Amino acid sequence: MKITPERLSEILFYDSATGYVSRISNGRRLIPDENNCVIVSDTVAGVSAKIKYDKLAYMLAYRKVIKDNQRVLHKNLDQE
Repeated sequence: MKITPERLSEILFYDSATGYVSRISNGRRLIPDENNCVIVSDTVAGVSAKIKYDKLAYMLAYRKVIKDNQRVLHKNLDQE
């Protein structure tokens, strides 16, 4: 069982302006590892997933699932 984007939005807070992601339950920020991955756990459903941070941000912003063979390309609009 995978964590759906709808469920992610219930357990995580996402600020699209800053890219800040934290758990709603305790306010802890999710910080990606050296591979740009975070582990998200849904204790109610008993499911956890290792997700690329950029895919997680996309899923939280658009509430759409990204297939495993797809990538999210982004540009930092604050830099030239």
